[in-house]
Amino acid sequence: MEELKIITMQRSEKIENAMKETFNEVILDNTFIFEKGKIYGIVCEQGEGGELLSSLISGRIKAIGEKAFFNNSEIPFSELQNKAWYVGKSEYSGRPFKREIIAEKAIDKAIKKYGRFKDINDLIEQFGLTKGRLNHKISSYSGEKWRVSLAIGYASKKEIFCFPWMNTAYFNHIMLSSSVYRFFRKMKEEGLIIILPTSRKENVQGFVDDIIEINNPSFKFVASDHRDFKLYF
Repeated sequence: MEELKIITMQRSEKIENAMKETFNEVILDNTFIFEKGKIYGIVCEQGEGGELLSSLISGRIKAIGEKAFFNNSEIPFSELQNKAWYVGKSEYSGRPFKREIIAEKAIDKAIKKYGRFKDINDLIEQFGLTKGRLNHKISSYSGEKWRVSLAIGYASKKEIFCFPWMNTAYFNHIMLSSSVYRFFRKMKEEGLIIILPTSRKENVQGFVDDIIEINNPSFKFVASDHRDFKLYF
């Protein structure tokens, strides 16, 4: 079985998520193994490492000592990140002016470069996209944003699809309002990897192949157990 292995190091990193909010994310020394053709639920609290893992694999942040292996052979993160896609990200034009482009241009660009689809109508039909909405920027979409982004990544021949960290309400919104889960079976059959970081294992039970729980001791601490609290309450 072909597999990807990520070895992380303890770090605290400021990262910027799709909503342009900055927060601190920590992750402990750990090893994550992902087999091709599987869906993974990464269960952790916000800030515990799920978002960082998705961002690291997809190239939204740079590796600072982490290592990546494919079938036990180390590969540079630049090579890994060329294979990965952060679902929901905006697409931009190139230099000299970096500007967010509309979904139709992003799709057309991927089709011309990779040739996975005959034309844009072929992709629209396969992913059930609303043709009249493709003149919007991805950041301006609502629920269909996730399906559009997934379609662009698929048209770009990506092999690893990383979702943002999702609390329960956000997870339900992404999965149900966009119906993005309908494409997971086909992607699995083609040997693609799907990574879903979320707050509770109940969110992903029943349709993922493996659940990986990130157990950072600092996130298990209960403040009311501290001796200072017990002095006052």
